[in-house]
Parts: sequence; C-alpha cells; structure tokens
Amino acid sequence: MILSVIRMETNQEIDLTKILADCVEGKSYAWELFFQKFHKLITGVIYKKSLANPEDNIQVVYLKLVDSDYKLLRNFKGSNYGAFIIYLKEICIHVASDENKKITRKPLIDLEDRNWQQELVDIKSLESDEEDIENLLEKLMEIEIIYREVIILRIRGYKTKEIAKMLNIPLNTVSSRIKRGIEKLKKNISSEKNNNFGNKNGKKGHQ
Repeated sequence: MILSVIRMETNQEIDLTKILADCVEGKSYAWELFFQKFHKLITGVIYKKSLANPEDNIQVVYLKLVDSDYKLLRNFKGSNYGAFIIYLKEICIHVASDENKKITRKPLIDLEDRNWQQELVDIKSLESDEEDIENLLEKLMEIEIIYREVIILRIRGYKTKEIAKMLNIPLNTVSSRIKRGIEKLKKNISSEKNNNFGNKNGKKGHQ
C-alpha cells in the first residue's frame, strides 16, 4: 500500500504541504517519499560544501529536520516546491558551514609527526606570507572529497590508522589518498599562482 502511494505521488507533482505534514506526524510513507525526492539534493549540497565527513554531515541534516519536534519542517510555510528546495539547500549549507568551523577550530597536527609536518610545510610554502591556514582549507574544497577528507582528518591530528578505522578503508588507501590529495592541492595552488602572475604581467604589458 505504501509503495503504491509513493508511485502515485512520484508520477504526479507531489502535494508538498501534505508530505511535510505527514513527515511531522512520523508517517513512514511520507519519509520514504521525502528521501526519494530530496536525498539526492541533500547529498549533492553536503558533498560540495563539506571540508570532510560528508556522510556524517548528511546525517546531521536529517537530525536537524527532526530535532525539536520537527521545528525546521514546521517553520516552512507554503506549498511551493521551488521555495522548499531553496529552503532545504540553505539548511544543508548551514550544517556544512557549522561542521567546517569545528574543523578549522581544531588544533593542527602533533608536532612530533615530522613527516606529515614537513608535507604540510611544503604545501604552505606555496602560499604567500599573508595567507593563513583557512585559505589553505578553502583550496582543499577544490579537490575531490575522497582526498579532501583524509587530508582534513590528518590536519586535525588523526593518525592514518585512526582515519582508516573511521572511514572503514584500508590503511594503504588512506596513505595513497593523502599523497594523491597533496599532489592535487600543490598543483591547484601552483596553477593559481601562475595564473595570477600571468595576469599581472599581462596588465603591465598593456600599460
């Protein structure tokens, strides 16, 4: 019966007000439909905006939606599908931003970890003196999430064995992703520096 309702709803424009109201009521078919209609959107925004731990952040979004007696769902007024998409995106961006701030507030790696310290110094040496670690974190957003998350976790002070356990991947995979991620990050920073240098020279040539 539930599946037939879902099929019927997905074959036509959904009654958003009814779906949200039924989600608040805790009806399983409504949450099934909500997941079917909006999970891809939530996942896309979170993966794009998160520095690390996107799967955890997706869970945070759903927890926020049901928190305080479904306050966020209750706060949405109206039945416009497009308006709800924007509203949901804003929730996802807010969650990602909050989680990213937790990362940037964490201390850097253990100074006894000499190898990783040198790798971070090598990356940092590509930056100008006035730029800080937050600029580096912004540039991390330009590389794929599988590389970004291991580097962020490493910067936060987690050892490779701990990261492997957290992400449920082999230790060798963690090490290779860190290495590959650093290579991509260095390439992006070098490319940006070269572009900026070329633009400056171009402007001088036209003066």
